[in-house]
Formats: sequence, structure tokens, C-alpha cells
Amino acid sequence: MPLTAPDPVERSRHFDALRAMYDACAGGSGRLVLLGGPVGTGKTEVLRAFIASVRDQGGEVLVAGGSESERNLPLGVLEQLLARPGLPADVVARSAALIDGQQPPWRTYLSRQSDPAGTVLDDLCDSLLQLATPLPLVVAVDDAHLADQPSLRCLHRLAQRLPTAAILIVLVESTTPTTPGADGPAAALPGTAPAPPGTAPAPPGTAPATPGTAGRAYATGGGGGPADDPAGAGPLGAPLPDGVEVCRLEVEPLTLAGVGELLRRREGDRATDAAAFHHAVTGGNLVLLHAVLEDRRAVGAAPDDVVIGDNFAEAVTSCLFRCDPVTLQVARAVAVLREPARPAEIARLVELDEAVVDRALELLTGGGLLDGGRFRHPIGRSAALGSMAQWERAALLQRVGQLHAGGETAEAAEQLVEAGRRSGDWMPTVLREAAERSLADGDLDRARSLLRAAATIKMDEGQRAGIAAALANLRWRTNPGEVLQHVPELLAEVRAGRLTGRAAVTTLLYLLWHGQLDEAVDILPQVVSAAADDPDAQRLLAPALSSLAFTYPGSARRLPDPVGGATTDPLAAARAVLRDCAPDGDTFGLTFAALYVSSFAAGDDGWQDPWEPAVPGSDLPVWQGLTEAVRAEEALRRGDLAAATEHARRGLTELGLDGWGVAVGWPISVLVCAASEAGDYTAAAGYLSMPVPAGMFSTPFGLRYLMARGRYHFGTDRVHAALNDFYAGSETAAAWQLDLPELLPWRTELARAYIKLDRVRPGQDLVRQQLAGLADGQTRLRGAALRVLAATLDPQARVPVLKDAVDLLQIAGDRLETARALADLGAAYQRTGRAELARTTLRAAEQQARLCGALPDAPKTRPQPAEPAAEADHPDAAQLTDAERRVAALAVKGYTNREIAQRLFLTVSTVEQHLTRVYRKLHVVRRRELPAWLRVGVFDDPD
Repeated sequence: MPLTAPDPVERSRHFDALRAMYDACAGGSGRLVLLGGPVGTGKTEVLRAFIASVRDQGGEVLVAGGSESERNLPLGVLEQLLARPGLPADVVARSAALIDGQQPPWRTYLSRQSDPAGTVLDDLCDSLLQLATPLPLVVAVDDAHLADQPSLRCLHRLAQRLPTAAILIVLVESTTPTTPGADGPAAALPGTAPAPPGTAPAPPGTAPATPGTAGRAYATGGGGGPADDPAGAGPLGAPLPDGVEVCRLEVEPLTLAGVGELLRRREGDRATDAAAFHHAVTGGNLVLLHAVLEDRRAVGAAPDDVVIGDNFAEAVTSCLFRCDPVTLQVARAVAVLREPARPAEIARLVELDEAVVDRALELLTGGGLLDGGRFRHPIGRSAALGSMAQWERAALLQRVGQLHAGGETAEAAEQLVEAGRRSGDWMPTVLREAAERSLADGDLDRARSLLRAAATIKMDEGQRAGIAAALANLRWRTNPGEVLQHVPELLAEVRAGRLTGRAAVTTLLYLLWHGQLDEAVDILPQVVSAAADDPDAQRLLAPALSSLAFTYPGSARRLPDPVGGATTDPLAAARAVLRDCAPDGDTFGLTFAALYVSSFAAGDDGWQDPWEPAVPGSDLPVWQGLTEAVRAEEALRRGDLAAATEHARRGLTELGLDGWGVAVGWPISVLVCAASEAGDYTAAAGYLSMPVPAGMFSTPFGLRYLMARGRYHFGTDRVHAALNDFYAGSETAAAWQLDLPELLPWRTELARAYIKLDRVRPGQDLVRQQLAGLADGQTRLRGAALRVLAATLDPQARVPVLKDAVDLLQIAGDRLETARALADLGAAYQRTGRAELARTTLRAAEQQARLCGALPDAPKTRPQPAEPAAEADHPDAAQLTDAERRVAALAVKGYTNREIAQRLFLTVSTVEQHLTRVYRKLHVVRRRELPAWLRVGVFDDPD
């Protein structure tokens, strides 16, 4: 009766081959089948299906399994074979007597010398041969590579009798890096099926075992030909007679189609949509695939969902522990290394022969655990790392650090810190360099993790300076205000000569951004010296020095040129920086300042969006915050006051006031102008009370701030205060060679102030100078100047001038200034007796103004900017900084930390830090204990 084949996915050909071998044994000649393949590919599933079919036919099957725990138990596998219920009692008794009846018992010996003639083995084989009638006997050993040596010797003795015995021996083995090849595919006997298509014999031989490698588990090492001679060694490690037929069947992971078919059978047609992902994660490994399905069921996910969880991790661990020691060791080495490594590098790491490592990698890849030299899923890698004791992992990581360089050592150092190691001269430098690479790549989370690990390691002063610089650079890229806490330490390190190269130059950039020009000038010689031998630092130093000309144009002319050739022309320097310096996480400050200046000097076409031609998109928070200022300026120039306010507030919130450094003058100036144009002078006063760095007024950002403050004063009828700001701006711009009407239209603003003071002639002269100096493309400025000029003319002459102003402003797209010009034109029509034109024009002006969020004749009150005042006369007041007092005052008034952050344009973290210092200085532990005197005189509360 033929065996009935089951229907396992992509395994029927293996079953057919086993069935053919079994049928051939009926002729009285046995076979030896080696069923091999990587761990987890379903070899045991094939064996069980075959055994069930033989038993259904009435055949006798003896089954045993090797295991690591019983590997040193002599004859343990043989006893399992003979423990099948229903075996003839005389066979069982005779075998037991042969095993235990010797004096001393034969089972206590593990070497050939205990039975030199093989008498006991022959008698044991005779007992088994009695079972091979009337049907062939199947002797199956699962995980034969873990079987004990005496049992394997007995099987070898039995295999020698196969030419005349109806026995099929099936040994299931997980292929190991040092598994010898089979004798080649067995030549099929007449009437037997060939080996299934696609199966291949093992490699004809492997390199001789080296110290630390594991040879084939059941190679006895005795008798026969040389180890690398398949005909001599044989599949059981000793020679077999020429007539013994040996067949090797390789069971490989499921293909993508096979995974899809298994999912369809197990989960339904819908699950096949996820076949590609299942195959990518498991590599077709059946153990891993079933684990993924269990993870999905555990959370109740849909059939086409993929869930990777605890079952998958346990399955990976199980597969690894079922591997031979060499493969397990190589898998752990792969897990430790962050990036795929060459076999030669792994071989040095685990001290194994390279060929053996290469074979182990092939097995791990073929078994679906690895792909491209790394674990297919991070959970698989974590499981491999978790399979090691802490000391094993630490020792391996220490060796990685000693043998390798680059990102791999950083991974090793980071894991060593996690494992409790806090020493190693190589670790701080490696972690810092890896963090710097991560920063350059924009991987801030990775950089943060590396630097946190580095901060816990013992290191010398030079290494500690490097770590401090890298940590400051990380904070610089996320929120430039946080770098201020590192500045004192960085200054000390630069002066001591411990901070060199690019780190020294970036320290200079931090100081320039935050308006600390005196400190920057003080360390400039050391920075130039520290960068002298570092090409990368030199590339950063050149634009940093050039930036002085447009960031601090007044001071740059008085400073010595430390390297020679630097220009003092602000516009030329800004354009040179934009041409030669790519914006990145280090250079955003000087690039932003250059863009700011150059955008207001755009030439005939007026102001241009500096982001469009010059800066690519960036995910860095700092770039996002700076971009909001540009969007705010755009909105203000088209008269969209609400959008201008929203963008400017968002930019301030993104970075916080401290994070903006001297550039804070730009978003604040937009807020002040938008509020003043809308007639909300209370809000404008609040914006002007925000703290700004003193160094801001030495930069072009300060010019913009002066213009905005002057407009606020003008709107609140403080005309002389406005004149002071406009004059100060004009004189500063002239001294800096930055007479840019787009940045500071001081002539028009002064003219408005003079006209309001009834000094028409000087006002008219100033506005004519402005018109004469404008290019044809500067339509917005020309329209605004014509509107001011019209105010100096008699009513009849005003009308054509204002018409031209309206046309130009409409072309420029400035809706608010167009509304102002229309209002003036309507008033001119009234003065000249054209009432109907006056009504329609004034109505259009009002509608346009409302669309912008303002009115042509917005009411003008005169609130004063809320200046920080001294608290009540209290002895503890002097302990607090201005920032701490502002935060504490709002906390006393009941504001939450988030509300304080929004109100003061700080981050929540900064608010928390301020409050922590306030608590410490005032000796309180909670908010409700803050003293009431903090309420007094901090700033006016509009609520």
C-alpha cells in the first residue's frame, strides 16, 4: 500500500523523496537520509508527516531526538529508540541486557576502546534488525547533531548493514558552519525516486576546525579517510561500505509564494495581502512566521495586519539557541555591531576562522534570521542581544571597541555604558565623533543618545571639553537659547586650549548670535589658532569672520583682521557668505543674518523672499522657527496683519526669546508694526517690553526694531520720540553703509514726523530724496513715498499724486498701504468739493482696511511699553534675574507653565528651569509658597 502524502506548503517534494526511499527499502536494501537545513525551516514538520504516513501503513518507526541537555548521556538516543510502546518484549529485554549487563556497564564508556571488537554494537544492531519485518523499519533521529556519541556509533554500525537490511535511517540535522558534506546524492536504486528538485548536497568539505569552532556533533573522528574526503569520512564521520546509499535533502525557508499560500490556508484570502511583509520580516522561517501570526492573534488584529511582538522575540531566541555554538556566536556578534560587517571583521571579533564565519552567516541568512548582514527586524536584534549574559555582552562590546573604528565602536561604547561599563580611553572620543556625525546627518535623537552615554564615562579634561562642545552643538541645533548655559564652560575651554578645531569656531558663532561681541573678540585669536591645522574648521572660520561685516558692521571696521583679506562691506560680505557657505546646523546663524541683510538689498525688484533661492527645506526646529519670521515679513508687506502676527508669534514660540539671540529684533518688529497698524497700541507696547539682547542694537536687526518702535511712537502721537528713533536709525545705517530703504525707509518716516509737526518743507525735501533714490522696481516704497509727498501739497495737487500712489501700491500687493492711500485720496476729493468721489473712495478704503484687520482712522491711545520695574523693597528681590522675576510674577498670578511660556515666548522647559531656580533662591518648594511681593511692578497685565 503506497504512502499517502500530506499537503504541507512547499514540502511535498521532500515527502515524496522520503517515500521513494522507504519504498526502495522494501527490496531488502536500506538507505541513509540526511534531512538538513537551517534552524526553523520545517525539517521536523516534514519528518513528522512522513512518520505518520509510515505508521498509517502499518510500518514500524523508532523515533528519538537529540538535545543539548542529554548530549553527554551515553546511549540516551538509543534508549529513546527502544522505548516505543508495543515493541516485542524479547527485543527490549535483550537490548537492556546488552546495555546494562556489562561489568562495568558498557554505557559508562564513551570511547571505542570500551568495545574494541564491536561485539556489543553488533548485538544491539541484531536486536533492531529483528524489527525490520515484514515492512521496512524506519529509524528517525531529530536534531541528530545533538545526539550522544555512543548512540551515533551504534547508528553508524547499523548503517554499515544497510546494503542487506530493510532499514531507512533518517537523521534530521540543522546545518552547521563545519558540517562535512554528504557523500553526494545517492544514486537511486531501480524503482526509487531521485532526490527532490532543488535540493543540493552539502559542500564537499569544510576548512579544518580551528580553536573555538565546533565540528559536526556526531563526527566520531575515527577510522576511514581524511576529514576533507567525503568518500572517506562519510555522513556519520566514519567510512561506510561502498554499497550504502546516502541521500541529503535540504529543507529551505518558504518562498514569497509559499508564505502567501500558508497565510491563505491559515488566515483566509485577505491575509495574502500581507505576504510580502511577512516574508520580509521572517525570511520564510516557519518558526518565526508562526510566531508573527500568534502576535497578531494576541492583539486581535485583522488578518492582513502584521504585528511583531513577544512571540516573535521568543521565536528568534529559540532559533538562536537551537543553532550550534559557532552560529550562535556569530549571530550575537552581528547583533552587537550597528552596521553590517564583513566576515573578516566578525572573524576577528569572535576569534574564528573566516571561512567558518562566512558559512555561519550564510546559514543565518538562509534560515531567515539575517538579511544583508543584519537582523531582519529590530526585535530580532534585541532578542539576540538579550540572549547574552551581561558580562558576555560587555566583553564582546569591549572587543568591538578595541578592534574596530567608526560607527560600530560608537554602538559598542553605547551598549557598554548600558551594560554598566564606565571606563575605556577610547569610548568618549568615539561617542563624541559618532554624535557629531549624527548631528551632521540630522539624526538628533541618535546624537542625544550617544552624548548621554558619553557623559557618564570617566575621561580626561580634553575629552570632557569635546563632549561639552558636542552637547552644546546639539542644543544649538534644536533651541539656540539653551546653548547659553554652556557658554561659560566653552569659553574657559577655548582659553585653556582644550577646545580646538570646529568646536572652537562654533563657540565663536554662539557668541555672535547671542550678542556677546566682547567675549567673541576676546577669544578670536585663540579660535583662529585652534582652527589653523584643521581644514574643516578653516572652512567654517572663513564665513564666520566674514559675518562680522554684516552682523556687527559698526564693530567690524574697528577690529583687526586676524587672517587677512576680510571685507568690511556688509552687502559684499553677506553675498559672499551666501555664495560660499552652505546653510546647515552649525551655520544657520550667520546664514540667516546674511539672508536678512541681502533680502533688503535686493535691488530693482524690491524686497525678496530670501528662502526661495537660497535655502533648502530643513527639519531642524531652528530653521522652522526662522522661516516663520520670513513668512511674517511677507504677510506684513502685503498688509495681512493677522497672518503677520500669527507667523511672528509662532516663530518666537518655536525658539523662545532666548533662542532668537540678536535676530529677535525681526519678529518683534513685525509684531510691533502689525499691532500699531491695527491700532492695538496696548499689544504693541507689550511687544516692545519684551527683553532683547543689548547687542541687538549693534546689528541690522536693531535697525528694524528702531523703525518699528518709531512707528509705534508716531501712532501714539509721541512724535519727538519717533523722530529720535528714526534719526538714530538713519545715522547708524549711514555709518554702517546700510542705507537700504527696504530695511529702514527713514527718509519717508522722518518726513511723516516733520509734516505732523507742521514742518512741511524739510519733510517734503526728505521724501523727494527718497523718491530720487528708488529704483523703478521698488513700487511699494515709491507708492508709500508718493502718499507722504501728497500731504505736503495743496488739495488740488494731491489728487493725481495719490492716484499714482494707489496704482503703485496695488501693483506691489500692499493692501493696507493701498487702503491708507485711498483714505487720503477720499479726503482730497472732499477738500476739492467732489463729494460723490469722496464717498466711494472712502468706502473702498474702509473695506480694504477691514480686510487687513485695521481701520484708516484707527483710534490712537498712548499706553507706554511696560518696563520691568523693581519689585517691592524686599531683601530677596536682588537675588532674581529679570527673566526669573517675569516668570515668577506670572506664576504668582496663577498662570500655568504653558501659559507663561506662551505669554513670554519661552519654551515650557525654560519656564520650569526658571521656576526651579526661583524656588531654590527663595527657599520655597512649591508654587503656592511664592511670596506676594513678586506681583508688584513686573509688567502690566492686560488681563
